[in-house]
Amino acid sequence: MDYIFETAPFAHQRAEIGRTCFAEYWAYFWEQGTGKSKLFIDRCTNMWAHDRIAGALLLSMNGPHADFVKEGVAEHWPKGMAIVARVYRSGMGVRAKKEFEQVMAPGNGFRLMTINYEAIRTK
Repeated sequence: MDYIFETAPFAHQRAEIGRTCFAEYWAYFWEQGTGKSKLFIDRCTNMWAHDRIAGALLLSMNGPHADFVKEGVAEHWPKGMAIVARVYRSGMGVRAKKEFEQVMAPGNGFRLMTINYEAIRTK
């Protein structure tokens, strides 16, 4: 499969992409700072480009889940590919909820939602 990268992967990331290229499910349990976010974005980009997925949910610690959208997606998601990326926060106001709900609407490009572990416990 030809892969699309906004930023070139390191050797260990490229090897993991090759290993999990056609996997139905996977998880990265690497140490902090080893490139999990970039790898996740690369996998999503390419699965979406090949009509294998429409969106993804990223579960993370509080703080990094928001940074993922602000920094990771901005740096590594290919510039010509549409994406709607939103951070779920418990206790969002009406305006924030309305903006967040855009991630659920089809036709806006790839849909990405991030949520932190603690927010899972909320209604």
